Amino acid sequence: MIKLNNFQQNRLIERIDEILHPKNKARLDEDWPGVFRHSFLQMMPVEDLGKGFSRDLGRPTKEHYSVCGLILLKDYYGWTNQEAVDQYLYNLKIHYALMIEPDNLEFSLRTFERYLKIFRKNELAQKLMDKVTRKIIAELNIKIDKQRLDSSHVFSNMADWSRSMLLFKTTKRFLVQVKRHESKLYLELDAELRKLYEAPGRWIYDKKIRVRNVRYGKHVCSNKEQIGWDMLRLIERFENHPKLSGINTFKDMVRVFNEQCEIDDGKVKIRKHPGGSAMVNPSDPDASIDNKGVGYQVQVSQTCNPDNQVQIVTAALAQGASESDQNAVEPMLEKMETNNAKPEKALADSAYGSDENVVNCANKDVELVAPTTGKEKGKLGLEECELDDENRIIKCPRGKKPLHKKFNEGKGRAVFSSKTCKNCPKFKQCIASKYGNNYVISYDAKSLRLRERRLYEQTDEFKDDYRPRGGIEALFGNLKQNTPLRRLGVRGKEAVYNAIYSILTVHNIMQMSKALENKSKKTANGLHKGINASTSRIFFIWQRRPWHLPRLVAA
Repeated sequence: MIKLNNFQQNRLIERIDEILHPKNKARLDEDWPGVFRHSFLQMMPVEDLGKGFSRDLGRPTKEHYSVCGLILLKDYYGWTNQEAVDQYLYNLKIHYALMIEPDNLEFSLRTFERYLKIFRKNELAQKLMDKVTRKIIAELNIKIDKQRLDSSHVFSNMADWSRSMLLFKTTKRFLVQVKRHESKLYLELDAELRKLYEAPGRWIYDKKIRVRNVRYGKHVCSNKEQIGWDMLRLIERFENHPKLSGINTFKDMVRVFNEQCEIDDGKVKIRKHPGGSAMVNPSDPDASIDNKGVGYQVQVSQTCNPDNQVQIVTAALAQGASESDQNAVEPMLEKMETNNAKPEKALADSAYGSDENVVNCANKDVELVAPTTGKEKGKLGLEECELDDENRIIKCPRGKKPLHKKFNEGKGRAVFSSKTCKNCPKFKQCIASKYGNNYVISYDAKSLRLRERRLYEQTDEFKDDYRPRGGIEALFGNLKQNTPLRRLGVRGKEAVYNAIYSILTVHNIMQMSKALENKSKKTANGLHKGINASTSRIFFIWQRRPWHLPRLVAA
């Protein structure tokens, strides 16, 4: 039977009022527990959480609003499951925030893990973040016209292995299962092979190659290639086994071999570039790799209007680490629009600033401000040329006039004499290319757009407009310093995504709490100033009283 708080029905005397001193209760109301309790607790996705329970039959469940809130706070503070249960049972701040009556509380670890599994499976953290964001924008009147966009790497709770260790561990995990379930088949394997993979694995880094090695003619395999050879033999031997071919460790071994190794003329070779989406650790098969490391990443859009009381995250998109930032602009705009937070101007770094993204944003009435890429340092491009009103080149970067020039149907072309170009000191840096006996600069509408952007980037106006983009690094620094976002305590796509969205949701709630606290302080300071001004006025009048009035003297 589902148990829910009824927010439409207030009690005459709350149990918490009997426990807390009025001053302590007032402090909690001004801090984040009060904001959470009064503004966001009733927004928890209790309907989705309760789909697995009966409304009328069975024992009463735990109160669903409080459980949803506990799951959010667990990920924000980085508690383990047991620590989350302890906070639920013993922490007075959590009791107040989640509207829990502390009498006869009971909450088991197994019950919490059951709720957590449902919460993650239904992606409730992401849905809740959207609802919370829309509410905060409306209540604080957040201006969303200008926002900044960037991504941050997130490590999950797994070991960062080298390729050699990945190959070794994957093979060893499978052999452990073979030994456990098919001991006779395990003993039939080569004794030297069994000895290698029963060892800790330090031999894989031995440069002297003291272990057994396969030979391809005169070539002796490296230790890394040796593991690949062993993996291939094991795959061929057990791929048709009715039981072992279906277990996860065998599937992981096949995947790792296909991603990391290749067969060339009967030889097993290690691929130079396995790709960013390759498995990096069997304990977290959804994690991938980029230049920052292994794991995941999150795309984040944050307001940056200086008139806002606080800046909040308007949209977030959790991804694998190998995903390109360039492909994130369109889905992020869709998320912003869903949250009623579509900006007029979006600031981003050069990874987002492709011409295609700028054009697509313009079609959606959003100005994407990002530095251009694709031009080598010191190279002379179209922006160094002089163009007329019809987009025709009338002077090259050195000020020389072309023999012929034209621009028609979005394509332009300027032809220069070979003598002019060959004698030019900037010939090697120029974009002109050989065409017959002359040199030609060819360009199109995209080149003109990039030219216009690069010229604009050199102005003070662009620098002033783009300067707030750097503030999003402060957001990531704050989150990674004060929350587990730097390295999460969970692994697996489902758990990692839930943690990311939970952290950002509670961050926005904390920002609202901060805004309300600042507003309260300003009101209190104004009141104090008014009282002080009144007191000073009374003292001034008393000092200038008529002399015929008697002076008040204390008895």
